[in-house]
Amino acid sequence: MVAGMKTTGATLYCTTCCKEKQHHEYPMPAIRRYLSERIRCIHRKSRTDGVKFRILSGKYGLLPPYRKIPFYDHALLPEEVSRISETLQQQLSRLKVVKVVLFAKNSQKYPDWEPYCQSLYLSCTALGINFTLAEITDAGHLLQNNNIE
Repeated sequence: MVAGMKTTGATLYCTTCCKEKQHHEYPMPAIRRYLSERIRCIHRKSRTDGVKFRILSGKYGLLPPYRKIPFYDHALLPEEVSRISETLQQQLSRLKVVKVVLFAKNSQKYPDWEPYCQSLYLSCTALGINFTLAEITDAGHLLQNNNIE
């Protein structure tokens, strides 16, 4: 436990959105909009573990899986990290979580993931929320060396 970290409250599992999306313009639940087995796998894990789940979007911040969103095409850029971090801080405050586990690919191998990881890390740090990065495979499976407890 790190000094200044919150100790009572809920845990949040999170993973990033993806480029592959349903192209219908009408709003649909985020879990259906994003065409990613990784997102569905981590969503299932959150339900099994009894933990809150959100999808980290560069446009919307932390999306509940069944929040309806229209089609969009926007990847989070490094210069947008501070802007989205403000949104994330507001959303995290409302969720009343003490721990966030971001299920993510290695950002050194996948540099497009870095702005997402950085923005969530900065937001958690600003709020005193414990942040854990759990490295996953392309399919969304946890690597063996991860301990998210």
